[in-house]
Amino acid sequence: MTEQEQIRKKKKRRNWGFIGIESLNEEEKEKEPDNIYLRTYDVMKYHIGKENSIRFHLLFKEITGKNPFELSTFERTYWWNVIKAILRDMRKNEILFTIITSRSVYVLQKQEELQKFNEKTDRHIKSLNELKDKAKKWVDDEKWRKVIDG
Repeated sequence: MTEQEQIRKKKKRRNWGFIGIESLNEEEKEKEPDNIYLRTYDVMKYHIGKENSIRFHLLFKEITGKNPFELSTFERTYWWNVIKAILRDMRKNEILFTIITSRSVYVLQKQEELQKFNEKTDRHIKSLNELKDKAKKWVDDEKWRKVIDG
């Protein structure tokens, strides 16, 4: 193993500075007032179930303290991507199973919500399988040659 490979192996993936919500007491939380991961958790714990969902712009304002409509497109996109990454990380690590809809966000609670999530996930899986088939056909039929040959 080369020195570069050893260095890469030693590096650990950053987990958004998240220590563990359950392990922090109130004093430790106060020491980290700017920890966006904790702020996201604190906001989302009040939005359990679809009927308690929070609209994107309100979530944005609650977490960042900024009105998304007063920011540049670049800054708004940056912060929204950070928030979505945190929500996905919380779902992946089973801290909060967040559902991101077209207009709002909520924490999964009921069987009906789970069923709707499963149906959507199944549609995505079907689409991905169709895409895999198209990719295989593209390679098998050497359709890429048309690009080269013009």
